[in-house]
Amino acid sequence: MRKHLIDVVIESLDRDQRRIVLFSTHILEDVEWLAERVLILLNGEMTADRPVRGLCADGVPLASTLLDLLEAN
Repeated sequence: MRKHLIDVVIESLDRDQRRIVLFSTHILEDVEWLAERVLILLNGEMTADRPVRGLCADGVPLASTLLDLLEAN
């Protein structure tokens, strides 16, 4: 169901126009699959604003990177 809903939203977007879609989730595979850029909030404060590809070192899972960011703050 979740994947179908995401597919419908993506298909409805016009790829020729830049759009911002705010997608809030704790499901990291959705973040890796959908997002170009990630904002990370911790206790109501933004702790990261980065491209997904720039967030993780090659081969490092997003979950590990997020844990490192949370522990640093």
